[in-house]
Amino acid sequence: MSAGWIILSTVWDFANVQATLNIIISLLGTIGIWTFSRFWYQHGSAKILRRDGVPLAFLFTFTTLGEAWDVAYLLKSNLFKPQFLTLLAQGIVVLLVTAMTVLAGPIARYSLKSDTIIRSSQLLGLAAANGGGPSQSLVSANVLWNATIDSLASANFPTDQLLDFLPPNEKPWVYEDREWNSTWAADCVSTDETVLNITGNSNYTIVDPVRAFPAFGATFDPSQLNSPEYRYSVDFCGWVHWDNSSSGIAHDITFFVLLQSNPNIEKRMDYNNASLHLSLSVLHIHNASLVSTNNLFGSRTTWRSKGQFGNASYTRMECTIARSRPVPDEDLIAWPWTNDTDSIVKAYADFNRVAIGNAGENHRIVPPLPPTDIFRFYQAYHITTSTQNEVWLTRPLSIRITAVELSTAFLVVAILIVILIIFTLVRYTVFLVRHKTLLKESSIPDAKLDWMLHAFKNSQHITVDELGLTDREQFKAAAYERVMSDASVRGMARVYSRRASEVAPEPQHRPSAMFSTNVFAVEPIVEDDSAEDTDKILALSTLNDREKVITAETVVKCLIENGGPVVVDGQEKKPQSD
Repeated sequence: MSAGWIILSTVWDFANVQATLNIIISLLGTIGIWTFSRFWYQHGSAKILRRDGVPLAFLFTFTTLGEAWDVAYLLKSNLFKPQFLTLLAQGIVVLLVTAMTVLAGPIARYSLKSDTIIRSSQLLGLAAANGGGPSQSLVSANVLWNATIDSLASANFPTDQLLDFLPPNEKPWVYEDREWNSTWAADCVSTDETVLNITGNSNYTIVDPVRAFPAFGATFDPSQLNSPEYRYSVDFCGWVHWDNSSSGIAHDITFFVLLQSNPNIEKRMDYNNASLHLSLSVLHIHNASLVSTNNLFGSRTTWRSKGQFGNASYTRMECTIARSRPVPDEDLIAWPWTNDTDSIVKAYADFNRVAIGNAGENHRIVPPLPPTDIFRFYQAYHITTSTQNEVWLTRPLSIRITAVELSTAFLVVAILIVILIIFTLVRYTVFLVRHKTLLKESSIPDAKLDWMLHAFKNSQHITVDELGLTDREQFKAAAYERVMSDASVRGMARVYSRRASEVAPEPQHRPSAMFSTNVFAVEPIVEDDSAEDTDKILALSTLNDREKVITAETVVKCLIENGGPVVVDGQEKKPQSD
């Protein structure tokens, strides 16, 4: 896990986590903007509960950019005046949250990353077992060897021990020293690629490169080559072109030479507990002249070299392999003391034959194997040979797991938003519970629907029965009708009351001017107790859908007869006497 990131999921892949986070960001934006509107509604409602005459700017809330645009278009530069700063703040928040919601995809994408973590897991694998014992061997298992080598390299398994347990190659396991207690430790000395100036000795066939190539033989300890304590095994592969039946050119040949402690001495191959010394060498020759008495298939034991080679080089790994710990079960450990040492070098040749042959055929020089690759194959060979009996065991090993990580910066911001949302909602809920009765009596409108129902409930031309309807029933029954723009209607609109307010008079309702044959009724709105010298504007409402027009004089006459006074175009009209 990287600094600044936390593991979010090891089960879901990156795409699924990103899609989920995208939804979460959108939900946070939606809930957050609604919660923010609750904050401002509570702010305005609290003012109304304390006093009347609260400006609409304190009560108006909005949650969309469209509504914010309507406010900005209405107020224009006035939006920046102090009395409208609450609306400006709402607009900024709505803009930011809307942008966050729109950009939820990119935000989720760059707030996540995919990484590899190490976790311990119980893995079912093969234990090394004494199946064939001294005679166990394995040849031509290239696919298995290749998979095992790749698995060991991927796990970064060290080249200082042999394996007693083979984890499943398909699992991305990782070497952790505390999880391994291998029986055999290897103390190795490597020789990197070294160039040799070789002249062939035609007295020996090339199946004995130590003697056929004196310069190569000189790199070995003579006491080991000539001692019965050591066994010498060779195999080779490459690309050879024969000009005729007796002479040819070795374009590329690679020799695999094993010199190791003799398993037959003191029955070491049976006990499998003594220290073992081995030398694994890989010699590559290029453009060497060959002669043969029989170059037919299977007659390579008759090939001899002559003259000087174009070039030659070798690499080597010399190791002492010894027990590193007591063994509780001698039948569940690797068996390096095999008596079939020829199969080891044959396995090297089988595994590399295709690559070396193709390179030689296409005139590409293939250098000898690096020393680490030499021993890596030796590890793979012995563990695959020792697990042929398929003894299955479960061991705790570290494995690589692909994890989706979340940015801690994003997490901090998200947590802060959630805390603010929860705090605001709790505060809003407490406010509703505490002032439930007052809020119900005040009927403070909130959303558009509330404002529509508020206008309906406060209309002076609805019946008592209509006022008793529920909000749902009122919304279903209410209808909107257009106000006509006729000149006579405009004249009616100029009729207003000039009665001055006195000391807190009781609200007075004067009779409406009702006309059964006309489409309009006129009625003065009740005075606000707190207003001073406030004009009482006449409310006009549509009574029916008959398209008839009444004149201003008719309206004035009706009003004068029902209690005036009324001012029309600056002239006061007195009530008529009987």
